[in-house]
Amino acid sequence: MPDRQMTAEQDAMLFSLTRLGLEWVKGDIPFEDVKRRIGDPQHQFDQSGTLELTFFVEDVMEVTFEFRRPDEGASGESIPSGFSIDVYGDVQTNLPYETFDQLGLHRLVYGEKIDGVRSESRGFMFPVAMGDPMRHTPLNTISFAYRQLLPDDSPYDIYAGFTYLAELVREKGPWDLSIIRRAVNLRRLAIGRVYLSPEELDARDKALRDRAAESKNQSRVPTP
Repeated sequence: MPDRQMTAEQDAMLFSLTRLGLEWVKGDIPFEDVKRRIGDPQHQFDQSGTLELTFFVEDVMEVTFEFRRPDEGASGESIPSGFSIDVYGDVQTNLPYETFDQLGLHRLVYGEKIDGVRSESRGFMFPVAMGDPMRHTPLNTISFAYRQLLPDDSPYDIYAGFTYLAELVREKGPWDLSIIRRAVNLRRLAIGRVYLSPEELDARDKALRDRAAESKNQSRVPTP
């Protein structure tokens, strides 16, 4: 069966849904606002610790909202965990990867400080096939990664990844943006909260306290 092409209206809808999902993951809107926009979910997957609610949109994509549930016996409400859109395999999009810069997210920079303490472990562009030793992934599968800028004391990070089948100018490295001729065929996107472990929170909080104390001490040094 030949590939189907999303219409311009469907491309715009995908971007609008992505913005909606980001707002929900950030905690800016409740899920009731999501349902007011797009209706009730058509599928529910419920297991210990996780609840996934999925919408099947215009026979071209699946849109999933994932909740993190309290441990069994614990009090509290389910909270946003992640959001994803999977484009159907026989459907092509026409969404240049730069389109998602409009979401206000920050392109990842390798080695950049995240909260003044931790450092970013990857960069903006990642050749997915290079991480597949079995070479089952098409060579032109490229992921573009962002994060949401958050306060230094946030208990979680928010990351976003957009996976494309791109048109490449060459089939060998260097694997940087210069290898991409065009990337408009989005396959999948995911936005998620990554919660810091108690150990990571303690280490970060200690480092932030030490840094604040050092800055305070330096401010007390008399100027000659």
